[in-house]
Amino acid sequence: MNGLKFLPKKWNLLGIFAMGNSSGHNTAMTIPPGKGPYKVGCTDLMVGHTIQGTFMRIYYPCQEHENPHRPDWVPCREYFNGLADFMKINRGLSERIFNYLFGSCKIPAAWNASFKPDGKYPVIIFSHGLGAFRTLYSAICVELASQGFIVAAVEHRDESSSATFYFRENPEPGKKHHSSYDKAKPVSENLEEVWMYYRPLKTGENEFPLRNKQV
Repeated sequence: MNGLKFLPKKWNLLGIFAMGNSSGHNTAMTIPPGKGPYKVGCTDLMVGHTIQGTFMRIYYPCQEHENPHRPDWVPCREYFNGLADFMKINRGLSERIFNYLFGSCKIPAAWNASFKPDGKYPVIIFSHGLGAFRTLYSAICVELASQGFIVAAVEHRDESSSATFYFRENPEPGKKHHSSYDKAKPVSENLEEVWMYYRPLKTGENEFPLRNKQV
């Protein structure tokens, strides 16, 4: 384990992102439920399937549900790979460790739950920072939704997120799709999923023009 002494500091970064707590076991990290008076639901919305479109996770006050489905905090392995690239960690090693630490972590929100029609809810657009993605700050978004806000957490397609995806024409109709396809299914079966990852600085590159363009 001597070679892994550098890892905890990087892992703590994800703990801060999760804003969660632990029951004392590495595999039991949880995101706390919202403290507000509203139950929280969430869903994904993709407006435009191409790279120019918009992809977001929406959190909102919802109706009470028995045994609601709780979505995974990290939707699929590509996001683990993107985090590894951003944190400059080997993908193979980090995927196993990320999955061990956070693979069972769920978002305390009901997936696709019925919206609660209870007057007007202010809307918040939540923009993640460099190397993040639409679900990483779920604890903050869930808390806001529990207080009566609709929160649209955008996943940026400008190479500032650790990972994201869009769709393009599929030259092989009927090709097997990724599991995330079901959560952001396009209108046509002739589309395939394309992943894009965080864009690091090149050697000698000035950071301002790149980041300013992304902002």
